[in-house]
Amino acid sequence: LLLPPIRKTFFSFTNIKFPGKLKFFVTVLLIVLSVVLFVRESSIRLQEHVSQVQAEELLERTDYFRVNRDKILSSAEADINAGEYQTAVNKLYIYIAIEDAELSELLSEAEVKLKKLNEIKKKENILNRLKSIPESDYLKNRELYQQLVNMYPDDTKYETKLEYYTKKQAEEAQKQQAAKTRKTSIE
Repeated sequence: LLLPPIRKTFFSFTNIKFPGKLKFFVTVLLIVLSVVLFVRESSIRLQEHVSQVQAEELLERTDYFRVNRDKILSSAEADINAGEYQTAVNKLYIYIAIEDAELSELLSEAEVKLKKLNEIKKKENILNRLKSIPESDYLKNRELYQQLVNMYPDDTKYETKLEYYTKKQAEEAQKQQAAKTRKTSIE
């Protein structure tokens, strides 16, 4: 209906004329619709291309792993034995999609040891922070001992310290409340 020959033919059958604003609106609508369809089609093609590239990369990694399996696994095992758990995880995680029992076992071992190592570092960090905090800072001490109790619920030493600082913090709060009450009663 936007092209003159089509509009003329339509008018000869129906005797309906379209105003200029309607023609403009229909033109803009068709342009927008064309752009949306073009973008959608481009997006679908891009997704297909990305999927294809990923499949090719997986195939290449699988082939590389099969050819160099012993070298890759022995390198990761050496990293684990050297205490370089994150390096071993990084090396093995590249091949996680490949179903190999020894690879899965080494990856699992490295992840478990890395988790334990991070837990130990976190504990040491908390203990070092506790050394630097004065004993009179009951709130901070209680918070840090709460973290240790959460990490090690069976350790009674941390539980005892947590109870001590919780009690001291409650006593301190009572003292502050009593002082506040006295101050307001004096005024």
